[in-house]
Amino acid sequence: MKNRLYISCLLIAMTTILFSCNQEKKKVKNDDEMFVMEGFIEGVESDKVFIFNWEGHKDSTVITNGKFTLKTKWKEPCYARVYVEKDGFMTHIFAENVPFTLKGVKGKGDDCIVKGGKEHDYLVEYNKQKKVLSDKYQIKELYSKSYDKGISSEELAKINDKINEYYKEENKLQLKFVQENPKALYSLDLVNMLSSGASKEKIEKLLTFIDPKFKNMTNYKKVQETLAKLGKGKDASLDVFMKEAKNVEYQLDKNFKGNSYTNIAYMCVLSNNNICTLKKDGTIQILSPNGKKLNEFKVDAKGHCQTISADAKDNLYVTDVQQKDWQSKIRGRIIKRTQPNGVNVMVYDINGKQLRNFKAADMISSTGAKVSGNKLVLADTREAFLGIYDAQSGKLLSKMENMRPCCNILDIDINEKNEIIVADLGAFRVRSFDMEGNTILSFGNRGRELMDFHGCCNPV
Repeated sequence: MKNRLYISCLLIAMTTILFSCNQEKKKVKNDDEMFVMEGFIEGVESDKVFIFNWEGHKDSTVITNGKFTLKTKWKEPCYARVYVEKDGFMTHIFAENVPFTLKGVKGKGDDCIVKGGKEHDYLVEYNKQKKVLSDKYQIKELYSKSYDKGISSEELAKINDKINEYYKEENKLQLKFVQENPKALYSLDLVNMLSSGASKEKIEKLLTFIDPKFKNMTNYKKVQETLAKLGKGKDASLDVFMKEAKNVEYQLDKNFKGNSYTNIAYMCVLSNNNICTLKKDGTIQILSPNGKKLNEFKVDAKGHCQTISADAKDNLYVTDVQQKDWQSKIRGRIIKRTQPNGVNVMVYDINGKQLRNFKAADMISSTGAKVSGNKLVLADTREAFLGIYDAQSGKLLSKMENMRPCCNILDIDINEKNEIIVADLGAFRVRSFDMEGNTILSFGNRGRELMDFHGCCNPV
Protein backbone atom coordinates (compact mmCIF):
# COMPACT_ATOMS: atom_id res chain seq x y z
CA MET A 1 0.00 0.00 0.00
CA LYS A 2 2.83 2.36 0.95
CA ASN A 3 4.65 1.49 -2.27
CA ARG A 4 1.54 2.26 -4.32
CA LEU A 5 1.09 5.59 -2.55
CA TYR A 6 4.77 6.40 -3.08
CA ILE A 7 4.56 5.54 -6.79
CA SER A 8 1.36 7.61 -7.19
CA CYS A 9 2.96 10.64 -5.52
CA LEU A 10 6.05 10.21 -7.67
CA LEU A 11 3.96 10.10 -10.86
CA ILE A 12 2.03 13.23 -9.84
CA ALA A 13 5.27 15.06 -9.06
CA MET A 14 6.86 14.02 -12.36
CA THR A 15 3.71 15.02 -14.28
CA THR A 16 3.72 18.42 -12.56
CA ILE A 17 7.41 18.94 -13.35
CA LEU A 18 6.95 17.87 -16.98
CA PHE A 19 3.88 20.11 -17.34
CA SER A 20 5.79 23.06 -15.85
CA CYS A 21 8.76 22.41 -18.14
CA ASN A 22 6.49 22.24 -21.18
CA GLN A 23 4.81 25.48 -20.11
CA GLU A 24 8.23 27.10 -19.63
CA LYS A 25 9.39 25.84 -23.03
CA LYS A 26 6.19 27.12 -24.58
CA LYS A 27 6.67 30.51 -22.92
CA VAL A 28 10.29 30.74 -24.09
CA LYS A 29 9.24 29.74 -27.57
CA ASN A 30 6.53 32.44 -27.58
CA ASP A 31 9.02 35.05 -26.39
CA ASP A 32 11.33 34.04 -29.21
CA GLU A 33 8.50 34.79 -31.63
CA MET A 34 7.67 38.16 -30.07
CA PHE A 35 8.96 41.70 -29.84
CA VAL A 36 10.52 41.98 -26.37
CA MET A 37 12.06 45.32 -25.40
CA GLU A 38 14.09 45.52 -22.19
CA GLY A 39 14.38 49.18 -21.33
CA PHE A 40 15.80 51.64 -18.81
CA ILE A 41 14.95 55.37 -18.75
CA GLU A 42 16.99 57.36 -16.27
CA GLY A 43 14.93 59.81 -14.23
CA VAL A 44 11.61 58.01 -14.60
CA GLU A 45 10.47 56.40 -11.34
CA SER A 46 6.94 55.38 -12.25
CA ASP A 47 5.19 55.82 -15.59
CA LYS A 48 3.81 53.96 -18.60
CA VAL A 49 5.55 53.29 -21.90
CA PHE A 50 3.65 52.80 -25.19
CA ILE A 51 4.61 51.50 -28.62
CA PHE A 52 2.50 51.85 -31.76
CA ASN A 53 2.65 51.90 -35.56
CA TRP A 54 0.59 53.81 -38.14
CA GLU A 55 -1.60 50.78 -38.90
CA GLY A 56 -3.32 50.91 -35.49
CA HIS A 57 -1.18 48.39 -33.56
CA LYS A 58 -0.58 49.60 -30.00
CA ASP A 59 0.73 48.05 -26.77
CA SER A 60 2.04 49.27 -23.40
CA THR A 61 3.55 48.35 -20.05
CA VAL A 62 4.48 50.07 -16.77
CA ILE A 63 7.86 51.58 -15.89
CA THR A 64 9.10 50.92 -12.37
CA ASN A 65 12.32 52.56 -11.10
CA GLY A 66 13.19 53.37 -14.71
CA LYS A 67 12.92 49.75 -15.91
CA PHE A 68 10.37 48.08 -18.12
CA THR A 69 9.83 44.98 -20.28
CA LEU A 70 7.52 45.63 -23.21
CA LYS A 71 6.17 42.67 -25.17
CA THR A 72 3.99 42.60 -28.26
CA LYS A 73 3.73 40.79 -31.59
CA TRP A 74 3.85 42.52 -34.97
CA LYS A 75 2.17 41.17 -38.10
CA GLU A 76 5.23 42.27 -40.05
CA PRO A 77 8.35 44.38 -39.42
CA CYS A 78 7.36 48.06 -39.37
CA TYR A 79 8.29 51.62 -38.48
CA ALA A 80 7.04 52.28 -34.92
CA ARG A 81 7.13 54.92 -32.25
CA VAL A 82 7.97 54.58 -28.54
CA TYR A 83 6.74 57.18 -26.07
CA VAL A 84 6.32 57.63 -22.33
CA GLU A 85 2.90 58.71 -21.07
CA LYS A 86 3.97 61.68 -18.93
CA ASP A 87 7.25 62.55 -20.65
CA GLY A 88 6.00 62.30 -24.24
CA PHE A 89 8.10 61.37 -27.27
CA MET A 90 10.94 58.91 -26.76
CA THR A 91 12.17 57.53 -30.08
CA HIS A 92 11.37 55.84 -33.40
CA ILE A 93 12.40 52.27 -34.13
CA PHE A 94 12.04 49.71 -36.90
CA ALA A 95 10.27 46.97 -34.98
CA GLU A 96 10.23 43.25 -35.62
CA ASN A 97 9.61 40.18 -33.47
CA VAL A 98 13.11 39.93 -31.94
CA PRO A 99 14.74 41.12 -28.66
CA PHE A 100 15.35 44.89 -28.34
CA THR A 101 17.03 47.06 -25.72
CA LEU A 102 16.46 50.74 -24.98
CA LYS A 103 18.52 53.12 -22.87
CA GLY A 104 17.45 56.71 -22.43
CA VAL A 105 17.18 59.73 -20.17
CA LYS A 106 13.97 61.49 -19.22
CA GLY A 107 13.30 64.46 -21.50
CA LYS A 108 16.05 63.52 -23.98
CA GLY A 109 14.36 61.32 -26.55
CA ASP A 110 16.83 62.32 -29.28
CA ASP A 111 19.68 60.78 -27.25
CA CYS A 112 17.91 57.45 -26.80
CA ILE A 113 19.98 54.35 -27.73
CA VAL A 114 18.04 51.44 -29.18
CA LYS A 115 19.46 48.13 -30.34
CA GLY A 116 17.47 45.38 -32.02
CA GLY A 117 17.10 43.52 -35.29
CA LYS A 118 18.76 43.90 -38.66
CA GLU A 119 15.94 46.05 -40.02
CA HIS A 120 16.41 48.53 -37.17
CA ASP A 121 20.13 48.74 -38.01
CA TYR A 122 19.19 50.12 -41.45
CA LEU A 123 17.13 52.86 -39.79
CA VAL A 124 20.04 53.73 -37.48
CA GLU A 125 22.40 53.97 -40.46
CA TYR A 126 20.03 56.22 -42.40
CA ASN A 127 19.54 58.50 -39.37
CA LYS A 128 23.33 58.88 -39.05
CA GLN A 129 23.56 60.05 -42.66
CA LYS A 130 20.59 62.36 -42.24
CA LYS A 131 22.12 63.92 -39.11
CA VAL A 132 25.30 64.75 -41.02
CA LEU A 133 23.16 66.53 -43.61
CA SER A 134 21.01 68.41 -41.07
CA ASP A 135 24.14 69.48 -39.15
CA LYS A 136 25.66 70.74 -42.39
CA TYR A 137 22.67 73.01 -43.03
CA GLN A 138 21.89 73.63 -39.32
CA ILE A 139 18.28 73.01 -40.28
CA LYS A 140 16.82 73.46 -36.77
CA GLU A 141 18.50 76.84 -36.44
CA LEU A 142 17.21 77.88 -39.87
CA TYR A 143 13.62 77.07 -38.93
CA SER A 144 14.03 78.86 -35.61
CA LYS A 145 15.35 82.00 -37.32
CA SER A 146 12.52 81.91 -39.89
CA TYR A 147 10.01 82.46 -37.06
CA ASP A 148 11.86 85.35 -35.43
CA LYS A 149 9.76 88.45 -34.93
CA GLY A 150 10.88 91.39 -37.05
CA ILE A 151 12.79 89.29 -39.60
CA SER A 152 13.05 91.11 -42.93
CA SER A 153 11.51 89.66 -46.10
CA GLU A 154 14.98 89.57 -47.70
CA GLU A 155 16.46 87.56 -44.83
CA LEU A 156 13.46 85.22 -44.77
CA ALA A 157 13.85 84.60 -48.51
CA LYS A 158 17.52 83.64 -48.00
CA ILE A 159 16.59 81.25 -45.17
CA ASN A 160 13.85 79.64 -47.27
CA ASP A 161 16.33 79.15 -50.12
CA LYS A 162 18.67 77.28 -47.75
CA ILE A 163 15.80 75.18 -46.40
CA ASN A 164 14.82 74.28 -49.97
CA GLU A 165 18.42 73.27 -50.70
CA TYR A 166 18.40 71.04 -47.61
CA TYR A 167 15.22 69.23 -48.70
CA LYS A 168 16.58 68.69 -52.20
CA GLU A 169 19.69 67.08 -50.72
CA GLU A 170 17.58 65.04 -48.30
CA ASN A 171 15.58 63.76 -51.26
CA LYS A 172 18.82 62.72 -52.98
CA LEU A 173 19.97 61.03 -49.77
CA GLN A 174 16.72 59.04 -49.59
CA LEU A 175 17.01 57.89 -53.20
CA LYS A 176 20.66 56.94 -52.71
CA PHE A 177 19.83 54.94 -49.59
CA VAL A 178 17.01 53.07 -51.37
CA GLN A 179 19.22 52.22 -54.35
CA GLU A 180 22.06 51.01 -52.12
CA ASN A 181 19.78 49.00 -49.79
CA PRO A 182 17.05 47.38 -51.90
CA LYS A 183 16.63 44.52 -49.41
CA ALA A 184 16.02 46.82 -46.42
CA LEU A 185 12.42 47.23 -45.32
CA TYR A 186 13.21 50.81 -44.34
CA SER A 187 13.95 51.44 -48.03
CA LEU A 188 10.38 50.34 -48.75
CA ASP A 189 9.19 52.83 -46.11
CA LEU A 190 11.16 55.58 -47.85
CA VAL A 191 9.67 54.61 -51.23
CA ASN A 192 6.20 54.83 -49.69
CA MET A 193 6.98 58.35 -48.42
CA LEU A 194 8.59 59.45 -51.70
CA SER A 195 5.51 58.22 -53.59
CA SER A 196 3.26 60.71 -51.81
CA GLY A 197 2.31 63.29 -54.41
CA ALA A 198 4.74 61.87 -56.99
CA SER A 199 4.02 61.35 -60.67
CA LYS A 200 3.09 57.93 -62.01
CA GLU A 201 6.42 57.67 -63.83
CA LYS A 202 8.42 58.47 -60.69
CA ILE A 203 6.51 55.93 -58.54
CA GLU A 204 7.03 53.18 -61.12
CA LYS A 205 10.75 53.93 -61.13
CA LEU A 206 10.93 53.90 -57.32
CA LEU A 207 9.37 50.43 -57.17
CA THR A 208 12.08 49.04 -59.46
CA PHE A 209 14.62 49.72 -56.68
CA ILE A 210 12.80 47.47 -54.18
CA ASP A 211 13.39 43.74 -53.78
CA PRO A 212 10.37 41.87 -55.30
CA LYS A 213 10.18 39.67 -52.20
CA PHE A 214 8.45 42.60 -50.44
CA LYS A 215 5.41 42.51 -52.76
CA ASN A 216 3.12 41.24 -49.99
CA MET A 217 4.21 43.88 -47.47
CA THR A 218 1.75 46.59 -46.43
CA ASN A 219 3.81 49.53 -47.72
CA TYR A 220 4.41 47.86 -51.09
CA LYS A 221 0.64 47.42 -51.48
CA LYS A 222 0.10 51.07 -50.52
CA VAL A 223 2.43 52.22 -53.28
CA GLN A 224 0.65 49.94 -55.77
CA GLU A 225 -2.71 51.40 -54.68
CA THR A 226 -1.37 54.90 -55.33
CA LEU A 227 -0.28 53.80 -58.79
CA ALA A 228 -3.67 52.23 -59.48
CA LYS A 229 -5.45 55.50 -58.66
CA LEU A 230 -3.17 57.47 -60.98
CA GLY A 231 -3.72 54.88 -63.70
CA LYS A 232 -7.44 55.67 -63.97
CA GLY A 233 -6.83 58.96 -65.72
CA LYS A 234 -4.19 60.71 -67.77
CA ASP A 235 -1.22 61.92 -65.74
CA ALA A 236 -0.77 65.34 -67.30
CA SER A 237 2.05 67.86 -67.45
CA LEU A 238 1.46 71.54 -66.70
CA ASP A 239 1.36 72.34 -70.43
CA VAL A 240 -1.36 69.75 -71.06
CA PHE A 241 -3.37 70.75 -68.01
CA MET A 242 -3.25 74.46 -68.85
CA LYS A 243 -3.33 74.30 -72.67
CA GLU A 244 -6.72 76.03 -72.91
CA ALA A 245 -6.18 78.44 -70.03
CA LYS A 246 -6.34 82.17 -70.64
CA ASN A 247 -4.01 84.66 -69.04
CA VAL A 248 -5.82 86.90 -66.59
CA GLU A 249 -4.71 89.89 -64.59
CA TYR A 250 -6.06 91.11 -61.28
CA GLN A 251 -5.57 94.43 -59.61
CA LEU A 252 -6.96 95.98 -56.46
CA ASP A 253 -9.69 98.57 -56.92
CA LYS A 254 -8.64 101.08 -54.27
CA ASN A 255 -11.87 103.04 -54.65
CA PHE A 256 -14.08 100.06 -53.81
CA LYS A 257 -15.32 100.24 -50.23
CA GLY A 258 -18.10 97.67 -50.08
CA ASN A 259 -19.35 96.40 -46.73
CA SER A 260 -18.17 93.91 -44.13
CA TYR A 261 -19.92 90.55 -43.65
CA THR A 262 -18.67 88.03 -41.09
CA ASN A 263 -19.17 84.40 -40.05
CA ILE A 264 -19.69 83.31 -43.66
CA ALA A 265 -19.47 79.52 -44.19
CA TYR A 266 -19.81 79.43 -47.99
CA MET A 267 -20.73 81.60 -51.00
CA CYS A 268 -22.00 81.29 -54.55
CA VAL A 269 -22.65 83.70 -57.43
CA LEU A 270 -26.08 84.10 -59.04
CA SER A 271 -26.85 84.52 -62.75
CA ASN A 272 -27.08 88.33 -62.39
CA ASN A 273 -23.69 88.45 -60.60
CA ASN A 274 -25.27 89.03 -57.20
CA ILE A 275 -23.48 87.20 -54.39
CA CYS A 276 -25.21 84.73 -52.11
CA THR A 277 -23.69 84.06 -48.68
CA LEU A 278 -24.50 81.36 -46.10
CA LYS A 279 -23.93 81.33 -42.35
CA LYS A 280 -23.76 78.15 -40.28
CA ASP A 281 -27.07 78.99 -38.58
CA GLY A 282 -28.80 78.93 -41.98
CA THR A 283 -28.96 82.69 -42.64
CA ILE A 284 -28.75 83.49 -46.36
CA GLN A 285 -27.84 86.98 -47.57
CA ILE A 286 -28.18 88.27 -51.14
CA LEU A 287 -25.59 90.96 -51.87
CA SER A 288 -25.04 93.18 -54.87
CA PRO A 289 -21.58 93.13 -56.51
CA ASN A 290 -20.75 96.39 -54.70
CA GLY A 291 -21.54 94.84 -51.31
CA LYS A 292 -25.06 96.17 -50.64
CA LYS A 293 -27.42 93.76 -48.84
CA LEU A 294 -30.50 93.19 -51.02
CA ASN A 295 -32.29 90.43 -49.15
CA GLU A 296 -31.92 88.08 -46.17
CA PHE A 297 -33.79 85.02 -44.95
CA LYS A 298 -33.14 81.99 -42.79
CA VAL A 299 -33.59 78.35 -43.81
CA ASP A 300 -35.10 75.68 -41.57
CA ALA A 301 -31.86 73.96 -40.56
CA LYS A 302 -31.59 71.20 -37.96
CA GLY A 303 -27.77 71.08 -37.90
CA HIS A 304 -24.94 73.25 -39.24
CA CYS A 305 -25.30 74.75 -42.72
CA GLN A 306 -22.02 74.39 -44.57
CA THR A 307 -22.38 74.94 -48.34
CA ILE A 308 -24.65 76.73 -50.78
CA SER A 309 -24.81 76.50 -54.57
CA ALA A 310 -27.16 77.89 -57.23
CA ASP A 311 -28.60 76.32 -60.39
CA ALA A 312 -29.32 78.09 -63.70
CA LYS A 313 -32.67 79.36 -62.33
CA ASP A 314 -30.99 80.69 -59.16
CA ASN A 315 -32.58 78.06 -56.96
CA LEU A 316 -30.37 77.61 -53.91
CA TYR A 317 -29.11 74.22 -52.66
CA VAL A 318 -28.13 74.37 -48.99
CA THR A 319 -26.41 71.48 -47.20
CA ASP A 320 -27.60 71.04 -43.62
CA VAL A 321 -25.04 68.84 -41.85
CA GLN A 322 -26.58 66.87 -38.98
CA GLN A 323 -24.66 66.63 -35.72
CA LYS A 324 -24.18 63.99 -33.04
CA ASP A 325 -22.57 64.14 -29.61
CA TRP A 326 -19.51 61.97 -29.06
CA GLN A 327 -17.51 61.32 -25.92
CA SER A 328 -14.54 59.18 -24.99
CA LYS A 329 -12.31 58.66 -21.98
CA ILE A 330 -8.71 59.61 -22.80
CA ARG A 331 -6.04 59.40 -20.09
CA GLY A 332 -8.68 59.60 -17.37
CA ARG A 333 -10.46 62.62 -18.88
CA ILE A 334 -13.89 62.62 -20.53
CA ILE A 335 -13.60 64.33 -23.91
CA LYS A 336 -16.88 65.52 -25.47
CA ARG A 337 -17.24 66.59 -29.08
CA THR A 338 -19.91 67.25 -31.65
CA GLN A 339 -19.35 65.51 -34.97
CA PRO A 340 -21.07 65.56 -38.39
CA ASN A 341 -23.50 62.71 -38.92
CA GLY A 342 -25.16 63.00 -42.34
CA VAL A 343 -26.19 65.63 -44.86
CA ASN A 344 -29.66 66.91 -45.78
CA VAL A 345 -30.03 69.11 -48.86
CA MET A 346 -32.67 71.86 -48.79
CA VAL A 347 -33.68 73.68 -51.99
CA TYR A 348 -35.03 77.24 -51.82
CA ASP A 349 -35.97 79.83 -54.40
CA ILE A 350 -34.34 83.24 -54.35
CA ASN A 351 -37.13 84.67 -52.16
CA GLY A 352 -36.76 82.09 -49.39
CA LYS A 353 -39.54 79.65 -50.31
CA GLN A 354 -38.58 76.00 -49.73
CA LEU A 355 -39.10 73.90 -52.85
CA ARG A 356 -37.97 70.46 -51.69
CA ASN A 357 -35.39 68.59 -49.59
CA PHE A 358 -33.62 65.24 -49.65
CA LYS A 359 -30.93 63.27 -47.81
CA ALA A 360 -27.57 63.03 -49.58
CA ALA A 361 -26.82 59.29 -49.46
CA ASP A 362 -23.42 58.26 -48.00
CA MET A 363 -22.49 61.86 -47.09
CA ILE A 364 -21.30 62.50 -43.53
CA SER A 365 -20.11 66.10 -43.95
CA SER A 366 -20.18 68.67 -46.74
CA THR A 367 -17.35 71.06 -47.56
CA GLY A 368 -17.90 71.73 -51.27
CA ALA A 369 -20.93 72.04 -53.56
CA LYS A 370 -21.75 73.00 -57.16
CA VAL A 371 -24.82 72.56 -59.38
CA SER A 372 -24.49 71.89 -63.11
CA GLY A 373 -27.57 71.22 -65.21
CA ASN A 374 -29.64 68.61 -63.40
CA LYS A 375 -26.76 67.39 -61.25
CA LEU A 376 -25.55 68.43 -57.81
CA VAL A 377 -21.92 67.67 -56.91
CA LEU A 378 -20.99 67.51 -53.22
CA ALA A 379 -17.63 66.98 -51.49
CA ASP A 380 -17.25 65.11 -48.19
CA THR A 381 -14.00 65.39 -46.21
CA ARG A 382 -15.00 62.79 -43.62
CA GLU A 383 -15.67 60.01 -46.14
CA ALA A 384 -13.10 61.42 -48.62
CA PHE A 385 -15.24 61.31 -51.76
CA LEU A 386 -17.19 63.42 -54.24
CA GLY A 387 -20.80 62.50 -54.89
CA ILE A 388 -22.89 63.31 -57.98
CA TYR A 389 -26.62 63.53 -57.19
CA ASP A 390 -29.74 64.07 -59.27
CA ALA A 391 -30.61 67.68 -58.42
CA GLN A 392 -34.37 66.93 -58.50
CA SER A 393 -34.72 63.58 -56.75
CA GLY A 394 -31.51 63.57 -54.73
CA LYS A 395 -30.56 60.10 -56.01
CA LEU A 396 -26.85 59.28 -55.76
CA LEU A 397 -25.67 58.73 -59.36
CA SER A 398 -21.93 58.13 -58.91
CA LYS A 399 -18.99 58.59 -56.55
CA MET A 400 -15.36 59.64 -56.96
CA GLU A 401 -13.68 57.95 -54.01
CA ASN A 402 -10.24 57.86 -52.39
CA MET A 403 -9.80 61.62 -52.18
CA ARG A 404 -7.11 62.78 -49.76
CA PRO A 405 -8.43 65.84 -47.91
CA CYS A 406 -6.10 67.83 -45.69
CA CYS A 407 -6.99 70.26 -42.87
CA ASN A 408 -10.70 69.55 -43.45
CA ILE A 409 -10.48 71.08 -46.95
CA LEU A 410 -12.11 69.41 -49.96
CA ASP A 411 -13.71 71.80 -52.45
CA ILE A 412 -14.66 71.68 -56.13
CA ASP A 413 -15.42 73.78 -59.18
CA ILE A 414 -16.98 73.08 -62.58
CA ASN A 415 -15.42 74.51 -65.74
CA GLU A 416 -16.96 75.62 -69.04
CA LYS A 417 -16.65 72.07 -70.43
CA ASN A 418 -18.81 70.77 -67.56
CA GLU A 419 -15.85 69.00 -65.94
CA ILE A 420 -15.49 68.72 -62.18
CA ILE A 421 -12.17 70.12 -60.91
CA VAL A 422 -10.97 69.19 -57.43
CA ALA A 423 -7.92 70.18 -55.42
CA ASP A 424 -6.82 66.86 -53.89
CA LEU A 425 -4.59 68.39 -51.23
CA GLY A 426 -3.15 65.30 -49.56
CA ALA A 427 -2.25 63.82 -52.96
CA PHE A 428 -0.62 67.11 -54.08
CA ARG A 429 -2.67 66.95 -57.28
CA VAL A 430 -5.43 68.72 -59.17
CA ARG A 431 -7.86 66.17 -60.61
CA SER A 432 -10.71 66.44 -63.11
CA PHE A 433 -13.76 64.24 -63.73
CA ASP A 434 -16.65 64.13 -66.17
CA MET A 435 -20.24 64.29 -64.94
CA GLU A 436 -20.43 60.50 -64.80
CA GLY A 437 -17.57 60.41 -62.31
CA ASN A 438 -14.90 59.13 -64.69
CA THR A 439 -11.36 60.49 -64.24
CA ILE A 440 -10.22 62.68 -67.13
CA LEU A 441 -6.75 63.68 -65.98
CA SER A 442 -4.68 64.66 -62.97
CA PHE A 443 -1.88 67.14 -62.64
CA GLY A 444 0.72 67.87 -59.98
CA ASN A 445 3.80 66.60 -58.21
CA ARG A 446 5.07 67.02 -54.68
CA GLY A 447 8.39 68.80 -54.56
CA ARG A 448 10.21 72.05 -53.90
CA GLU A 449 10.75 73.28 -57.45
CA LEU A 450 8.83 76.19 -58.97
CA MET A 451 6.31 73.95 -60.74
CA ASP A 452 5.80 71.62 -57.75
CA PHE A 453 3.31 71.73 -54.92
CA HIS A 454 5.39 72.25 -51.80
CA GLY A 455 3.86 71.42 -48.43
CA CYS A 456 0.67 70.66 -46.55
CA CYS A 457 -2.57 72.02 -48.01
CA ASN A 458 -1.32 72.29 -51.59
CA PRO A 459 -2.91 72.79 -54.06
CA VAL A 460 -5.81 74.82 -52.63
